[in-house]
Amino acid sequence: ARIVCLDRTNQIYRNKVKSQNSILTYLLNQQEDINFITYMDEITFANNSFLEFFNIKDISSTTDIENIFKKHNDFVYPASTQEKNIFIKTFFKQLQNTEDDKKVVSILDINSNQQSYFINISIIDEKEELYFISLSKT
Repeated sequence: ARIVCLDRTNQIYRNKVKSQNSILTYLLNQQEDINFITYMDEITFANNSFLEFFNIKDISSTTDIENIFKKHNDFVYPASTQEKNIFIKTFFKQLQNTEDDKKVVSILDINSNQQSYFINISIIDEKEELYFISLSKT
């Protein structure tokens, strides 16, 4: 009887987590801002605005995260690093020392037109190197 009770509790918990994930996904997909989550430098979630902007069907077809941002003299761009999987971590640290009105990046749309966006990077879990990146039109 105790095992059945634990199984039922686990099922209730899993259903609650699944429901919360669905709500969060729905809310992020309603945003005009381009939002995505990275684990190290791998994109693990992207909202509909991201998918539409880059004209991709799902995140499995995304390019390397470093290819999203383009160097431009008027905009912030991460300092180069030789280490793998620390692009976003390096960029996050760099942005901490950047004035808010200077946190603007350059990215290319599906027609290779340069677009500028304000960038915000937040840590979801520093130990796991999970970051939430939000790009808002300038």
